[in-house]
Amino acid sequence: MSDDITAQEWSSCAHPPDTMNFLAGQSNVRMAGDFHYAAAQASALMVAAADRVCHANMSKTWLKTLQVAVTSIREELQDSKDERQVLFEQNCIVACKKATL
Repeated sequence: MSDDITAQEWSSCAHPPDTMNFLAGQSNVRMAGDFHYAAAQASALMVAAADRVCHANMSKTWLKTLQVAVTSIREELQDSKDERQVLFEQNCIVACKKATL
């Protein structure tokens, strides 16, 4: 009996074949649109990811360049400190010689 009721409910909701074909066509169009949208979103995400990778590689390159520059500056600073120490010692020697004269 419940099968009959269910069949009756469905039969009262049934649409003519043309309407069903139209609705199926709309569903296919919607589904195609959804797939197109999903593909576009995936494409946009891939472009964004590639852009981030590119920026990361550029950042690594800049970082390496800056590390080389910092190392060079540190070496120059150490050389300057060494030269200053030599000049200081020479100045002390000259001052001592002047004091003895």
